[in-house]
Amino acid sequence: MSCPNNEATKLKTRQEDQCKENCSFNFSYSPNSSCILTNKGDYLDIKTDGKNNVTYNNQKIVLNDVRLYTPSLHTFDGESTDAELILKHAGANGQNIMVSVPIIAKEGNGDSSSFFSKIASYIPSKGESANVNVSNWSLDDILPAPKTPFYHYTGDSPYPPCNMQAVIIIFDKDYASTIKPDDLALIKKNIEPASASDKDDKSKEGFIGGMLGGIREGLVTYNKDGANADTTKDDTVEALECTEYYDTDGKNDTVGSSTKKTSNISIDWVKIVESPVFIIGIIIIICIIGWFFIKYGLPKLISAANDSKDIAAASDMSIKIPSTTGSTTGSV
Repeated sequence: MSCPNNEATKLKTRQEDQCKENCSFNFSYSPNSSCILTNKGDYLDIKTDGKNNVTYNNQKIVLNDVRLYTPSLHTFDGESTDAELILKHAGANGQNIMVSVPIIAKEGNGDSSSFFSKIASYIPSKGESANVNVSNWSLDDILPAPKTPFYHYTGDSPYPPCNMQAVIIIFDKDYASTIKPDDLALIKKNIEPASASDKDDKSKEGFIGGMLGGIREGLVTYNKDGANADTTKDDTVEALECTEYYDTDGKNDTVGSSTKKTSNISIDWVKIVESPVFIIGIIIIICIIGWFFIKYGLPKLISAANDSKDIAAASDMSIKIPSTTGSTTGSV
């Protein structure tokens, strides 16, 4: 089931509200996980194992649930994507952190397409489970490339219980992961679209305001630096910010806790120059320079000018005074 009254799932693809802090996400999931699939009727439950290294705001979080929905529970400007993978994590003090990956059907090969191709033929019947024999299979394959932008908000869960509070990280649909159309068709044969929940919690419908975890509830912000922004070895490897479709399958193979941090500071000089702080700072600097000039520089200039006038005046006087020297003669 889905939560139709949760307005947070109805995303508007705005990028004005930039996420400046408290929204960093870094991941490195097990590179060779096993796979157990359970058909829950309206979603596919995916059990993975192995060692994961995932952090939210530099705090380690633990993966405890992976779900595949088709179509997506989140919408972008009123439109769903072909599917959505939601990874639910547990953070400090029981905080829920959900990571959502929009998925679109597209022909071609790549990590995310390979991820689904290895399991699509083994979807069990409703209510049943299947242990799928996979190799070199990782959630890293389905997640977008390093530095892929994402939306971030704190609010109600997109699936029941609808009043469950969570931090939601959902990647920009312009960088959606891909699934082959044939594989999507196999999955949709066994997984039904999520129906609307009939257990609405009217006391927490939509955005309710307030604060949770230092972030205003219901405020959807945009992290343009993306996930793994501070763990990428090569600063040239990053998602391109554009409105065209971006194939995320060509991502770095090694991203993790042992990766060296590199600086990736983007300076927006236009915003800096237009900032009131910058303008006030420039005025203060000009005033300080002017004060030093008036106190020290100007007196010296005036003194030098006066000395020049005195020298010139003395020179003029020496030219105008007639000579009084001469010889005198007399007789006694």
